[in-house]
Amino acid sequence: MSLTYPKLQRIRYIGDIIRTLLLASFALGITSWFVEFSEALNTLVTKTFLFAVGLEFLLQTWMPAFLRLEWPYTLEGFPVKPSGIWVQEATPVTIGTPVLVMEGDSDAVYKGKVLRLLSGGWVRVRFLGWSKLWDVDCQLSSLQLDIGDTAASQSDTAIRAGNPRNTAVRAG
Repeated sequence: MSLTYPKLQRIRYIGDIIRTLLLASFALGITSWFVEFSEALNTLVTKTFLFAVGLEFLLQTWMPAFLRLEWPYTLEGFPVKPSGIWVQEATPVTIGTPVLVMEGDSDAVYKGKVLRLLSGGWVRVRFLGWSKLWDVDCQLSSLQLDIGDTAASQSDTAIRAGNPRNTAVRAG
């Protein structure tokens, strides 16, 4: 799931800067073995490298909490098959209505539930199995109804109702 989350993107950006600083100072340190640098530049390279190593250590110990946001907490959070039943204007949608949301960057479909009804045909959706940081605002017309277990139980009931043995059992 690659929904935009500005804080996570900023942290990744900071991590990229720290790693670039680390690599650059490491490369300059290796270069200083073969090329004569001034004492001030050698000191700067050494301090920059040690500073970047310290920051990288802090980032690696702190970052896993943010990386967990990219993976679902439960199996419900993984992509599912679309239901093909699109939410229409006449479809009754209330808080807690189970829906399927198509993720923008790919064709993956995720389970969600309506958290809040917004104006202009928009709703706030919480992805099941994901942190609340991934909540998104969606247009009703872009959602599909999640018939999930209901469809399975209805079709199962229809199969049982059409089975002559079941009819005989009910009659007896």
